[in-house]
Amino acid sequence: MQFNMRLLPALAALATTTQATVSYAPSGTSGPQFAVSIPQGTASSGSGDIYFQIQAPSSYAWASMGIGSAMAGASIFIMYADGNGNVTISGRNGGQGHVEPTLDSSLDLTLLAGSGISGGVMTANVLCTSCTGSSKLSSTTSTGSRWIAAWGQGNAIDSTSTSASVSQHDTSSYRQFSFDLTKAVVSQDTNPYVSTPSSSSATSSASASSPTSTSSGNNGNGGSGSGGSDSGSSSGSSSGASVIGSLAVIPSYQKAHGIIMGIAVVLLFPIGAMLMRTGLGLWTHGLVQILALALLLGGFGVGVKLADVTGLLYKSQGTTHTVFGTVLVALFLVQPFLGLIHHRAYVKTQARSAWGYAHAWFGRALIICAIVNGGLGLQLAANSTGGEIAWGVVSGIMFITYLAIMALTGRKKKVKEVGRHHI
Repeated sequence: MQFNMRLLPALAALATTTQATVSYAPSGTSGPQFAVSIPQGTASSGSGDIYFQIQAPSSYAWASMGIGSAMAGASIFIMYADGNGNVTISGRNGGQGHVEPTLDSSLDLTLLAGSGISGGVMTANVLCTSCTGSSKLSSTTSTGSRWIAAWGQGNAIDSTSTSASVSQHDTSSYRQFSFDLTKAVVSQDTNPYVSTPSSSSATSSASASSPTSTSSGNNGNGGSGSGGSDSGSSSGSSSGASVIGSLAVIPSYQKAHGIIMGIAVVLLFPIGAMLMRTGLGLWTHGLVQILALALLLGGFGVGVKLADVTGLLYKSQGTTHTVFGTVLVALFLVQPFLGLIHHRAYVKTQARSAWGYAHAWFGRALIICAIVNGGLGLQLAANSTGGEIAWGVVSGIMFITYLAIMALTGRKKKVKEVGRHHI
């Protein structure tokens, strides 16, 4: 079989294209797509220019991608329509997370040729000259570089201001993913998203001739915003990317964490404590408390995963609930050992020792603190007022029931002791 020499240019172009970028298109959507390219010089030195592309339907209000494992502390790049047929690119800092990102003047971004709005698609081809470094893209050769993406639908922002306000995204419009940057290397430090003699075609097939830098976010190609013959689509497939997490799972995690912890802290631990007062015995008390402790650990595991996905684990506004919760779980693990020490001492003396009082009051304090922390968790999750009221009502009922049983069993014990004294 003879080899057709005419195929060589096409094969060479294909090989260059597959090495020119890594891209990510969230599954379950027909909207945004994100890509990154690293020039060979940047990959070798660990610092320098990087290129990225954001695409989304023009029906979207905005779309963004960011360097980081979560919104908190991430370097975020937001694209939105500028009202003149072009797009604005805004570099922002994720701050503490779960708040609107603020303008980050340290991010030096330039919109390149091929940016604009064409065929119902917004495209931002971007050069960043300040995105490498320890606080941003710490490694240009990482095979698991952490990134985030988010987008919002609605009315166009239509602003050339890089500090324009953007609406909050919903839980289904956020992703955490990783890029294999070793697959993103391009040979030349030029716009990789347009077809020119000096640059390979990546996710965009635009043919504009040269990049234009503007502070307002306009691509410099006039009102059409086409930047040439850009035919890029926002519904491409992912390449060199791995999905890590999605906010779509958050409601399920929140329900699981809240229900499991509620059963353990508000119901089982108090019931287990009350059983010792009702004459049902040590073993019943122990079994219920072991079950409660197992649920507590399971709920804690779900909570850690939830906090990690949302970027609230031991930082930002989640610090109080997550740190307090971790400390409480550790202290709950101490409680069974206090109970065993108390039991051994009681068997020897047939009288309640200091260990018994420590076990009882330590347990009561832990339950109260855990209920308080549960309320903090509901606030952190922005739960409904009804949910917070229900938590308080059920906790109050259990508290009153516990006090009533304490009072009744205490009175019976006192009557029995008086009877023995008269005998």
